[in-house]
Amino acid sequence: MMKKQPIYFFLLLIFVLYACSNEIDSRINGQWQLNTIEENGVTSRVDTVFYCFQEGALFVYTVLIPKAYKEYFYYCGYANYPSENTVEISMPEDDGGPIDFQFITKSNWEERQKTFTVETIDSKRMVLSEGGKRYSFRKH
Repeated sequence: MMKKQPIYFFLLLIFVLYACSNEIDSRINGQWQLNTIEENGVTSRVDTVFYCFQEGALFVYTVLIPKAYKEYFYYCGYANYPSENTVEISMPEDDGGPIDFQFITKSNWEERQKTFTVETIDSKRMVLSEGGKRYSFRKH
């Protein structure tokens, strides 16, 4: 019976280290609501855009369309984490054509791939930057 205790301790230690990981891909998991976009000293408020990161590199971008949020559209893609403070998001082409016009006008995604710098992230807030813009999120 005593010989099994080191194995249980070792398994518990691995679990605790994994749960407390500082890896960006583990801290970014979940749904984040975009609150503001800052560019050239101007801050724009946003409340209808959500980024959802799931384990396995799945990424979902959702935009709620005003009119009591009864409509929405979303794009699915993939997230890659090349470094501790970088997240690359790509959304593959469904039909070989450009991103839907409605998607472009309701969001800030004119291209299918973006590389963000993770400025800060904790259990409640995240700030990403890309192309001279800062995106502030809250965990939803």
